[in-house]
Order: sequence, then structure tokens, then C-alpha cells
Amino acid sequence: MIEYAVRARLLADPGVAALVGTKVSSQPLPQGTLPPAITFQVVSLNEAARTIDEGASPVRERIQIDCWGRTYTEAVNVESAVAGALNGFRGPVAINANSVADIHGAFRQNRVDQFESDTKLHRVIADYFVTAQAA
Repeated sequence: MIEYAVRARLLADPGVAALVGTKVSSQPLPQGTLPPAITFQVVSLNEAARTIDEGASPVRERIQIDCWGRTYTEAVNVESAVAGALNGFRGPVAINANSVADIHGAFRQNRVDQFESDTKLHRVIADYFVTAQAA
């Protein structure tokens, strides 16, 4: 659930949208997608916070966000826009017409820069801890 709130937050941010448009998707980077683009995946989930009613208590996920670019600068600029939209964010996010998540906090934990030699693409990887609750 949280990863879809993160995706919605990124898609709604003007700075992110200016760089990637709607190219924000779960892993892997869809074939034929030209950078700049963003992919994400859940790395870990804190199940201890869940109850029988899944939306009753906050859930914490570690989400890896990969920012792709044809150049290092392009990938870094995308990651900077993601950080501006997400790092420190708190508030409600509409996932779809029937679902809202209340993000209690999203915080970047680390960043790693990589060059993918097989695709010749640059990738900036950032991990975020995001705590949210279905509203």
C-alpha cells in the first residue's frame, strides 16, 4: 500500500513530473522506457505494526527508489527532485479515487550511485523509510 502512495506523491509533484512525466513504475524499468525515469520496490516491511484490520495501525516500509538517466547529471537531478518531493513529507496522499494513505513520515536513509554497463544507463538508488496508515 505505501509504495503506491509514494508513487502517487511523486507523480503529483511538479518537479518530478517536469523531469520524468509519468514514468514512475515498480521494478524493473519497463522495456522500451527511455530515461529519465523512476522505478521503486519494497525492500522490507514492518509486519509487527499490523493488526487483523490491516489499516488500523501504521505500517513502515523501506522503499528503494531508483532514478534513471542517460547521464550521471540527469540521474542525480531526478533523485534530487524525488528527495524534494518525498524526504520529510507528511500528509495525506490519494492513491486512487477510493483509497487515501496518511503518510506519517518519509525519510531518505542512504544514496548510492551506479552505472549499469549492460544498458549504459546511470542510476541513483535511494532508500526511504516510510510510515503510513490507510485513512
